[in-house]
Amino acid sequence: MYAQVCTRPDIAFAVNMLSRFQSNAGHAHWVAGKKVLRYLKGTINHMLLYRRIDDQELKIECYTDASYKQDHDDLKSTSGYIFMLAGGAISWKASKQSLTATSTFQAEYIAIYDATSHAIWLKNFVVGLKIMDSIEKPLTIYCDNAAAVFFTKNNKRSSGSRNIDVKYFAVRENVRDKEIEVLKIGTKEQLADPFTKALPVECFKRHVKDMGIYLIQFGVLIIHVQKFFYQLLTMISYRNKYQLVSSVFFTYNKTNLLTCSLKLLPKAPFLRNRSKIGVSDGSSISQGCIRDNMFYPF
Repeated sequence: MYAQVCTRPDIAFAVNMLSRFQSNAGHAHWVAGKKVLRYLKGTINHMLLYRRIDDQELKIECYTDASYKQDHDDLKSTSGYIFMLAGGAISWKASKQSLTATSTFQAEYIAIYDATSHAIWLKNFVVGLKIMDSIEKPLTIYCDNAAAVFFTKNNKRSSGSRNIDVKYFAVRENVRDKEIEVLKIGTKEQLADPFTKALPVECFKRHVKDMGIYLIQFGVLIIHVQKFFYQLLTMISYRNKYQLVSSVFFTYNKTNLLTCSLKLLPKAPFLRNRSKIGVSDGSSISQGCIRDNMFYPF
């Protein structure tokens, strides 16, 4: 549960399904729980990665989906949503709906309501931080059900919406007040699909990657931080009139950097686009260099 809440949206659906049987679990649930743990062990080096593309505006986007009559005991549907920022997931949820939907349209619309409630809170939170100008714009929510999207923008009631609780009509007010905008998206591009149902392996892997979850090894980590790191080396070398041929040693625990030591060689006051790196895990040291914006092991 802790991993799912903090850093692993890819197991949200599995954890949600297993949590429904905590009070009366059987052998099948025990086997399913062990399978989730094995999956986490096999993907222990996978983590959320956030990145910003130059000249691209930071924008929060939401994907919401629902699975009609997912629970076979009470015939209630399952909702799921995920909020994305800078290429990675920042908030997500998979849960069973409290209202029994009588159609796919109702299940999808209730899922939009759940996402809208969290979107308003998230928007107010980010506004208080004053770090994103784009948050003043309507927050985009993507849904793959055309009827549900149309209903958020239409003031008329139909036969399919008669038994929906009044509170769910707050979505229309938020759309009218330009707090949010609900747009149609294709099923293949629906990022919230893994939160409502089990998917084929290849489809699941594609969605996990789209959530911003990548296998991060130390060399990959170096590649992502090397631009800032090289700029720092250049600045230090230039100010001290040292040549940029340096020995840099990192101490790390698995994929987490713990310490970094730098030793510059006093040479002529010119710069070279090359730096030597030593990576120590406590038992061995491997060396490499950053050259032409890439990490090359020796």
